[in-house]
Amino acid sequence: MENNHKLRENISRITEQGTLDQQIREIGSLQQEYRHSITFVAPGTKSLNCFRHAFDMVVLPPKIKNAINRDVIPVLGFESDFIKFLIHNKKNYFIEVEELKLARVVIYFDGERVTHAGKASSNEFVVSQWGARGHVWRHRLYEVPESYGNDVRFFSFGPSMDWIETAFLEFARWHCEEWGYESGEVSLG
Repeated sequence: MENNHKLRENISRITEQGTLDQQIREIGSLQQEYRHSITFVAPGTKSLNCFRHAFDMVVLPPKIKNAINRDVIPVLGFESDFIKFLIHNKKNYFIEVEELKLARVVIYFDGERVTHAGKASSNEFVVSQWGARGHVWRHRLYEVPESYGNDVRFFSFGPSMDWIETAFLEFARWHCEEWGYESGEVSLG
């Protein structure tokens, strides 16, 4: 699938405004000109972001929720910084693969910046949450808003998600140290 920047600019414009019905109608109207394969899956959920959606973290495990809700440390979330941490520090669990068909998660980059994530759905498709209202769409790799960048990498991990809670707590502890908190000052476990 080619990376059609005009299509992606239109997707960006459409999904940043309007009602769900308007977005669905306008995305559909792009079909004739761009021959895209974008389909609507589900309305957005305010409590989720694309990363939580991609990792099936609709309900956060208690220890992750506890770490995110701490008042003593700056904002910490299941977001792009955590995904970068996984890529660089958890290669035994979060494994980069060569093809979409081998992946569970697709990560989008703009240069070095992690911008977006989606669930690998099949050999050709991704399901991800995007736009201002966070609706869920099924699409090909480059049928996403332009702001997500042009670099895509594929990752896999085992069926169990037990490792992710431990990884998030490591990430939180690392941030606490980086921000100058003493090891005993913040209990994350």
